[in-house]
Amino acid sequence: MILLLALLLLLVAAPAAQAAQLFGFNDPWLPQNAWTTIGLTRQLGANSERYQIYWGSVEPRPGSFDWSQIDASYQMMLSNGIRPLLDVVSAPGWATRPGCNDIFRCQQAPEHDGDFANFVRALVARYPQAVGVEIGNEPNMNDWSIHPDPARYAQLLKAGYAAVKQANPAMPVITGAVCCTNAHTGGSIPANQFLSQLYANGIKGHYDYLGFHLYPGGPVSRVAPDLRLEMDRMRAVRNAHGDSSLFWITETGFPSEGVSAYGGGVLNEDNQAQKEAIDYRVVNAMPDVVALYFYRLTDPSSGGLGRAMGFYRVDLTPKPAVQALLDARNAGPWPTYALTTSGPHRVGSAHFFKVSVNGAPPGATFDWVIWRAPYWSHFPGGQPQQTARLRIWHPGTYLLAVQVNTPFDSFLSPPIKIQVVLRLHGAGGHQSSAGKGHHKKKHRRKHKKHH
Repeated sequence: MILLLALLLLLVAAPAAQAAQLFGFNDPWLPQNAWTTIGLTRQLGANSERYQIYWGSVEPRPGSFDWSQIDASYQMMLSNGIRPLLDVVSAPGWATRPGCNDIFRCQQAPEHDGDFANFVRALVARYPQAVGVEIGNEPNMNDWSIHPDPARYAQLLKAGYAAVKQANPAMPVITGAVCCTNAHTGGSIPANQFLSQLYANGIKGHYDYLGFHLYPGGPVSRVAPDLRLEMDRMRAVRNAHGDSSLFWITETGFPSEGVSAYGGGVLNEDNQAQKEAIDYRVVNAMPDVVALYFYRLTDPSSGGLGRAMGFYRVDLTPKPAVQALLDARNAGPWPTYALTTSGPHRVGSAHFFKVSVNGAPPGATFDWVIWRAPYWSHFPGGQPQQTARLRIWHPGTYLLAVQVNTPFDSFLSPPIKIQVVLRLHGAGGHQSSAGKGHHKKKHRRKHKKHH
């Protein structure tokens, strides 16, 4: 079965959009490599960088601050035309619950929410030219939270939002980007479910933008449709709660080595390059995405987190992804197609009928599908053609569509609704004129004989 959710029933070609207003990377801004990071970032045309701020590193003891490293990086960015997105993560040991010693996964205990707010106010006042403040990172994932808790994160977001606005009312606040709508192991909560629970905990009015991380897997041909599917799942939750907030994609990217858990394909630098380029162009065709940050700029020297995700190798030589991204930035948004589906509205059971799709690109292949909630399924006996001859045996109301496939993408056409009724006379579900005349002639003969 084709795993496309019901929200894709409304899928039509999106209008071309301008590139995201903010574009950049995630990379650790360490003093020993800051100038290198700046140089590589500028070569790729970035105007922003996502900079994670570890509260515990800046305030290791209550009221004792060390801003020196952030000061240096901030000034370096600004002097080179780059503005940081400040992502506030974790908590110092003195503010966490007893026994929580993980610098990545420990948030402050509720009694220290006031200390958190004080830190955020000081951060925003000190760095007024940041493009925004993101409150946390992947709060739905057990990588960044020992026990993902939407109710508790909603409290953190509200405290952080209030502190930011007290220090600088014009500073944008982004929700801590959630990751992956299929994250459901080890206590992680799928991103769309987590967002829905955040709304239930009253977050509306306590942020300016929604943060999201896009990490589709699979072969090159699945990157574009999976990106759209992930975004559509998040949009469905947002729209269901009457929200029109725009998205910041604060992480996205692909590794250049290893084996994919999605289909078992071997990853390498060449298919990384293809995927990064598609990612950039597809996301930039989405009018509700205003910021895009790749993870990450360079491969870490120690492996581990972010291993092989960089555009540059450990020795800072460029991978093929660098040129692919530069080409993608010049190529414009990813192509979309104004597909239309046509066919009858009413047919007889077991009668053949024709359906067709228009607007597909040259060389596309076709896969006719039928809606069997909650999935689209391959049409039994369907023909892989632009115009297909189909039939349905059982009466009922059905939705039909076609998946249009290209070597690097697939699109679902707008569906058509077909009502199948008990056998109608004549081919195609309609009584033929010849059949009607023959019926009347027989009726007249019977009438005459009776008299």
